[in-house]
Amino acid sequence: MALPSSGPLGINAIRTELGQAQGNNSLSLLSNQVGFLAPNAISEFYGYSAATMIFLVEPGTPSQGEVCGIDGGEFPVYFAGTGCPVVGQTLYTDAGLTNRFDGQNLWWKSYQCNCGYYIMSNGFVEGYTPC
Repeated sequence: MALPSSGPLGINAIRTELGQAQGNNSLSLLSNQVGFLAPNAISEFYGYSAATMIFLVEPGTPSQGEVCGIDGGEFPVYFAGTGCPVVGQTLYTDAGLTNRFDGQNLWWKSYQCNCGYYIMSNGFVEGYTPC
């Protein structure tokens, strides 16, 4: 979920947005993680969202061997992080990361990431195959 664009904002909210464990309360480390340059200030994080958008190709398939051959329309999904999602992450239908993508326990192709993902009905990325 994106951080507020105004009002109270603290280290704990920033840490949570970035998916960091409790105890990581260093503004410098959190700022470095997202590419902010020193000197660091909490105000840099107003409106920040750790969500990254990728596109998946429809339709999904139950076969890992067929996923790289899928050629259809694309739709966006979001995850907390940068680059491309990895096994163990959760995909969402919104940039606020509140609505999990129903992957229907199928393989989904991503042109952008040049791979296929096995995504569970709760949005959890269970498998990966390069294309």
